[in-house]
Amino acid sequence: MKLKKGDKLQVTIQNLAFGGAGVAHHQTDQGNFVIFVDGVAPGEKVEIVINHIKKRLAKGYVTKYIEYSKLRIKPKCPHFGSDINDQGEIIDAFDKSRNCGGCSWQFLSYSDQIKIKEKIVKESLNRIGGISENDLELIMRPIVGMETPWFYRNKMEFSFEYDKSGILNLGLHLKGRHHDVSKIEQCFLFNDWIGDFLVKCRDFFPNIKFDGTWKTLTVREGQNTGEILINLAVENGNIDFEEELIDFILKSMKGKNLKSLYLTQIHNKKGTRKKIEEKILWGKAEFQEKLFLEDGRSFIFNVTSQAFLQPNTKQSGKLYSLINQIADLKGDEKIFDLYCGTGTIGLTLAESAAKVIGIELNESAIESAKKNAILNSVDNISFICGNVTEVLNENVGEADLVVVDPPRAGLNEKVIKTIIESNSPKLIYVSCNPTTLARDIKLLTEGGFKLEIVRPIDQFCQTYHIETVSLLKKID
Repeated sequence: MKLKKGDKLQVTIQNLAFGGAGVAHHQTDQGNFVIFVDGVAPGEKVEIVINHIKKRLAKGYVTKYIEYSKLRIKPKCPHFGSDINDQGEIIDAFDKSRNCGGCSWQFLSYSDQIKIKEKIVKESLNRIGGISENDLELIMRPIVGMETPWFYRNKMEFSFEYDKSGILNLGLHLKGRHHDVSKIEQCFLFNDWIGDFLVKCRDFFPNIKFDGTWKTLTVREGQNTGEILINLAVENGNIDFEEELIDFILKSMKGKNLKSLYLTQIHNKKGTRKKIEEKILWGKAEFQEKLFLEDGRSFIFNVTSQAFLQPNTKQSGKLYSLINQIADLKGDEKIFDLYCGTGTIGLTLAESAAKVIGIELNESAIESAKKNAILNSVDNISFICGNVTEVLNENVGEADLVVVDPPRAGLNEKVIKTIIESNSPKLIYVSCNPTTLARDIKLLTEGGFKLEIVRPIDQFCQTYHIETVSLLKKID
C-alpha cells in the first residue's frame, strides 16, 4: 500500500539520528521508507501517525508507546517530556510545565547518550564521508564525556510569549513548538538559581507597561568565575521602564556576582530596515570567564553580550587541550584560525607557534578577540575582520596549520578548494554537525588530505548535539 499523511503505523525504533529523532523502517509498494520519530529510544515499539512525506523519507509522531526500550530511564527534570499513562498513552503532549525543549535525551542514561553520539559520528563519516569501517576503527578515538553532565551551560536564552488567555509567559520553547514556551521552575542545564529567577520574572514583567513586544531574556554566567551578564531584548515600542527593570534585576540578583545588565531594542517596522540598538543599563560592557587547559595553563576572556563563547566552559578546556595536542606544534609554525570568533582557539595555540592569524566576519567578535589577546599577554596573534572565503584566498600563503571551526552548515566549497590548493600540510576541523563534517571530509580527502584522527567531545549533555575534532594531513 502507498504511504500517505495520516496513516497510523506500528514501528520499531532501530537507532537515533543526529537531530535526536529515532529511526524506523517501513516497507511499502513504493519501497522502503525511512521514518523519523521524536521522543523515542532505540528498541521501542510505538504507534505513530505519519505527518510528513518526501520521496522515501517520512516523519511521524507518537500516539502510543507499545513496548518501552530497555535504555529508557526516568528523566531527572520534572519539566522534561510529556505525561504517559500506564498503558503507554500520551495524556497531554503539550503540557507547558512538562514539555520543555531545553533537553532532548534525558530519557537516556548519560553513558548511553555518549555511546549513541559516538556511533552517530562514526556512521556519518562512513555513510556520507566515505571513510571505511576498517579505517574508522584505527582513527576514531573514544568520546570525551563529562564527569557531571548537569548544570554545565554558561548561557541560556529564555523566550517570552502570550498564552491564549493573554498572560505573559517566560521560559524555553516547547518541543516542536516555535511560539509556545514552557513554564519551568527549575533547569538542570544552567546554575540551579535560574528557576527561582524565572519565577520572579514571570511575576514582574506582566506588570510593566510596554507597547512593544517582549522577545528574549538571556542570562550568561562564567562557570569558573561566577560573573553574570543579563540581556533583555524587546521589539519596537517606547522604553520607559528602565529604572524599574534595573531595580528588579539588582534585587533579584542580590548576593550574586552580577556584572552587566543590557537592554537590546529591535526596531523592526514595515518598509524600513531592521535596526538593533544595544544599551548597557547597569554595570560594565562584559563579564569574564576563565578557561583551564589540561596542561596547567589558564586563560581569561572578556565576554560581551553578543560575543560567542563555547556554552560548556569545563568541556571547552578539554576541547582546546585536544586541539593543542593533535596540532603537535614545534614553535615555528604559521597558523590560520578560520571562523575564529573571539579568538579562543588561536590564543591557546599561540604560545607554541610563531604566528597565528584569526579570521572572522563578526566585527564585534574581532574587537573582543583583540582585547582577549591583550588580556592574556599574547603578542604573536593578529585578527582580520572579513569574509573567510575572500580573506583566506588572499592570505593563506604558506600556512603550516589551518584550523577551522565553522557554523553548523560547515565549510563552503570555495573555502575547501582554497585549503586544498594551499601548501598547508595540516588541517584541524572542529565541528558541531557530524553530517556536514562528513560531507566536507569527503571533499577534503578527494582533494589530497588524509583523515588521521577523529574524536567526539560531548559539549551538550542531555541533548543530541555533538562536537567533533578531526585532524587531516595532506598526502605527499
